[in-house]
Amino acid sequence: MSFFIRKGGGGKSGGVGGGAHKRKIASNQRKGKKFKKAEDEEIDSEGSDIEAREDVGYESEEDKETAEEKKLRLAKVYLQEIEKEIEERRGEEGGGGEGDKVGGISGVEERLKEEVDAERGKLRKEITATLNFEKVESSYLQDKHHKQSLTCLVVSHTSRHMYTASKDKGLLKWDLATGNKLFKIKGGDKGKENVTVGHCYTITCLALTSDDTYLASGDTNKLIYIWNCDTMDRTHIFRGHRQDISGLVFRKGTHTLYSSSFDRSVKIWSVDEKSYVETMYGHQDRVTAIDAGTRERCVTAGGRDRTVRVWKIVEESQLVFNLPGYSVDAVKLLNEEHWVTAGEDGHLAVWGAVRKKPLALV
Repeated sequence: MSFFIRKGGGGKSGGVGGGAHKRKIASNQRKGKKFKKAEDEEIDSEGSDIEAREDVGYESEEDKETAEEKKLRLAKVYLQEIEKEIEERRGEEGGGGEGDKVGGISGVEERLKEEVDAERGKLRKEITATLNFEKVESSYLQDKHHKQSLTCLVVSHTSRHMYTASKDKGLLKWDLATGNKLFKIKGGDKGKENVTVGHCYTITCLALTSDDTYLASGDTNKLIYIWNCDTMDRTHIFRGHRQDISGLVFRKGTHTLYSSSFDRSVKIWSVDEKSYVETMYGHQDRVTAIDAGTRERCVTAGGRDRTVRVWKIVEESQLVFNLPGYSVDAVKLLNEEHWVTAGEDGHLAVWGAVRKKPLALV
């Protein structure tokens, strides 16, 4: 008796059937190989269109250049664009001659220095010498949707549009060149937030992204609305604060939104992801104002707790600056290292990040 049993066999008849099945599969595999070989040979005989192309194996100079060479080439192109822009500006101003060539070189250096300082948040521009309010032309913009007093406004970074809001919950977009109203968003009645596009409570603050893509508006109902600036469609509503929204600001160059509230907190939101990020606590009274620059920091005014706080978001820490006055109601960054505060007692103070006391106080 044999001690070996065919795999897959079921007795004698099963063993025979299994062997026949294997022979059949092997035969099919051989036929398949022959067919595949014939197919491969047929493809090879037809050839490929790659051989007919004239640029096979061709490599451009950009493909051969190293990373350092690419950086150098892009830097040269960028400098040429700056020089061209300076020359066009000089032509409009009526400049020319040998002396302007030297001025053009210094102009390029000055432009590069300004961009570096702006990126670091240390750019300073002296504009007071060029201001002359006697020659400034003024005009008045008025609309029926602003029946009550205005509460806030913001101007686009291109200075083409302006957004205004008022106590009657209306939100308007203006064309500054013509004074025309581009969009009007009416306010709704209290309790009808689900069926009203606009705000149903008084709008307290506005903020605009640096690329003029999104507009944020906060109200006394603890809600933050996000609008598309081109169409003025409402894209999202942020909820989370427990009291009135007192301030909104976008971090420059991003769609990260910082908000302050009378609930003594500062919150961070991501507009791109339409999500809540973080909450920061520290103030002992209502947070009345907020501002931010390019760095992951924001500065807030604490109202009657008489403090200004610089929030280092990455480090999860804060710097506290105490004012020997009655209250701090407004704050505005001059650059990443300096800011200005004002209060209901009439004070105006300039602060620096390296000193705990004001650099100047009026």
